[in-house]
Parts: sequence; structure tokens; C-alpha cells
Amino acid sequence: PLRLRSFTVRDLIVEAMLSALRLLALLSCGEVFVNGHEAVFVHMEKVAAAHRPSCGRFPWCNVSLPLEDRVDLLVKEITAEEKIAQLGNDLFGGVPAIGRIGLDKYNYIREAAHGVLARGGKPPATSFPQVVAMAASFNRSLFREVGKAVGREARYMQDVGVMWGDYLGRYGGLLLQFNVNLFRDPRWGRGQETPGESPELSSAFAEEYVLGIQSPIEGTSTPQAGASCKHFAAYSFEGGPTLLNRTESMRQTLPGQSNLSRHNENAIVSRRDFAESYAKPFKACAKAKALGVMCAYNQVNGVPSCGSKRLLRGLLREKWGFDGVVVTDCDSISDMYALQGFKSTPSGTVRAALAAGTNVACSPGFFKKYATPAMNPLVTQALKDALRVRFRLGEFDPPPPLPTWPVVSRGHAELALDAALQSTVLLKNDGRLPLQRNLRLAVYGPLRNAT
Repeated sequence: PLRLRSFTVRDLIVEAMLSALRLLALLSCGEVFVNGHEAVFVHMEKVAAAHRPSCGRFPWCNVSLPLEDRVDLLVKEITAEEKIAQLGNDLFGGVPAIGRIGLDKYNYIREAAHGVLARGGKPPATSFPQVVAMAASFNRSLFREVGKAVGREARYMQDVGVMWGDYLGRYGGLLLQFNVNLFRDPRWGRGQETPGESPELSSAFAEEYVLGIQSPIEGTSTPQAGASCKHFAAYSFEGGPTLLNRTESMRQTLPGQSNLSRHNENAIVSRRDFAESYAKPFKACAKAKALGVMCAYNQVNGVPSCGSKRLLRGLLREKWGFDGVVVTDCDSISDMYALQGFKSTPSGTVRAALAAGTNVACSPGFFKKYATPAMNPLVTQALKDALRVRFRLGEFDPPPPLPTWPVVSRGHAELALDAALQSTVLLKNDGRLPLQRNLRLAVYGPLRNAT
């Protein structure tokens, strides 16, 4: 039911005063536009420049040391309990800061399928066409240019900030997630996120988008952002519908609906089909040196994706050379226990996920509750894999110069328009369009109430 908030006279007066203060703050920056640059961005950039994070006095900030030495120096300062907290990533809040060693909070899950997901904030992230449309351009250089634009905007939001109403804060994470699963069933509600049904086209998109996002910051070798490919592997089914994220350890199904969903599906895939189709986009991501991969909810041939040594270690790391961070889809480890019965205990399930090669658990309640200090060797390795990515993205280096938003976003709107034009596909109208007035339609199938 729709709930309306009731306002008192005092509420209205306070809101009016706050609005006046916001306007005064904006005007105090100068004009609404300063040399063609919105004053709100000028103010944000001044605040960011005055409060730039500095690694400074800690030994792992020494850029002349080898990367692994720097990672080891930092990890040695983190307690067993803090390590567990650093691997439990809340979808909206990320992992916590550790103030005594200058470690900032961080979110390993930032959505960027066709632009940085930052709804309603300032700066307004450029929205490019849906991936299934862009892929229809069959243009590798377009995929890379869009990736570059997305990475530039994400870096600005990380280094300068995002203004959400009254809030001014840094974006808090540079690992950008995007979907390269195969669109094998037109009833799949998320197919528009993917490059389509072709393994070759999906692989080409994945490779170029990764290279674009991870283009170096001008004048440095530091990637402007990190690309993370999802969902590994054989994932193209929602099912259900289920009430998601309502509990820490059990999904709730809707009465009278199917209990089969992405959270407990077992994808039966032949070795040949896996090699020739499902594996290809993720192999392309590894080839392009993607800094992240998200493991999927579903099982593959009876083994959960986030608990599969064959997938996460044997293929991804050892055979394909992936050297980034593996993040779970949200509550995947909980699903492994509660819905898939992979291990007999919650702690055993967490241990199995870590041993398989999972590093960071999204939606941390289950993970933080059942990970124990006895798992410290596995937890420590997982944390090293996660922090290594943050080092590579320059978090512990001297900060690069701050650009202005007009410089960062220059040409992005035009690029989005060009991408839309290149994505246009002409279909033959066999008389079905336009739809007749008063036409009655029936929707059948397992997703009739979920889409």
C-alpha cells in the first residue's frame, strides 16, 4: 500500500530553511555556471582538492616497493576479525574502513553495464544504449570507446565525489560490474544487459569493454577503473519469482509459485558446450586482464559456481591467467548452504567457497556470521587478492591530478548518440505493427508474474 508521510508546520519550516541554505551554498560558489562549468561541480572539485586522501606515512605507501611486498605490509596490520569484515561486502555500503591504518571503506560492486549506475546524483553519469543494442553494432572500437568513457566517469566520481541531494561523498569503489552471460532464452528478463546469444560477439564485447574501462589515467600506468565480468558461469535464468534478500540464510518463495530459481538451479552443461559457448566471454575477460569476476548463484553440473575449484582456480586463474578479485553475487554463499545443500554446516560452506577461490562475499551477513578465525589462512589469501586490486587501481599511490567534469565528460553525450545510431536495427513489419486497438494479450510461462 502507498504510504504518505505527514508533515507538520515545523517540518515544512525546516525544509524551507534547508532549501534556502542549499541555494546560498550554491550561489556562494559564484554563478550557476562558472566559465561554462556548473557551479555545483566547481564546489565539489574544490572540496575534493582540499581533502584528497593521502596514504603518506604508512610503509605500504612506498611506490618503489614491489606490489606483493606492499600488499603483505598492509595485510600484516589487519587483525583476524578485521580481515573477515573486509571480505563481507554490503551491496550498498561496501566493506568498512579501518581508521587506525588509513584504510578507507570500499565497495567492490559498482554497476556499469551501459554507464555508471548513479541515479539522480550529480554529476549525471552518461547513459549509453543497453548492451544488447550496442552489441548489434558489431563495432569493437565502439565497445572500447564506451568503456573508456564509463571508466573516466567512474574515476571522477571516486576522486571528486557524487552529490546526492544534501550528501557529498566519494563514490567509494572502482570495480565496475557488467554482464557477459549468453542470452539463450528470450524470456530471460535480464537479456538486455548482455551482448546477446553469440559467444563470439559476447567475447569481443567483453574484451573491448574491459580494455576501455581499464585504460590508463593520462600520464600514468594506473587503470582509470577496474572491470569485473559477471556472472561466472552458465547463468541465464531467473526463475521464481522469489522474495529476494529478505533473510540472511534462506530465500522466501511466493506461495503457489515455482521454487526453482537462479538461487538453486543446477545448470547441466556438456564439456563441449561449456568450452564453445559459456566459457568464451569470461576467457576473453581474463585475456584482457580484467581486475574482477563475479561468480554466479547457480550450480554447474552439481557444484555451486562460487564453490567450484574447477571454475575459479583450475580454469579462471590457472588456465586463463586471471589475477584479480572474485566477488560473489549477493548471498550466493548463503544459497550454497540453505538452498543447494552443498555442505552440511554454514561454516563449512564458507570455508568451501574460500577454498574454491572466492574472495569477497556480497551481502555480508551470512559470511561474517559463519567465517571464523580458524579460517585465517584462507581469509588472508582472499584479502590479499582483493587488496591487490585496490593497489593496482592506485588507491595507495600519490593521487593523480583532479580533472574537471567538462573535461572528463567531453564528447560522452555525442558518443552515446553515435552508439544509439550504430545500434539501430531495421526489422520487417509483417503487419503486426502498429498493434490493433482493444487487442487482448495473454502472457504465459514461468516468468508471467516476474517480468
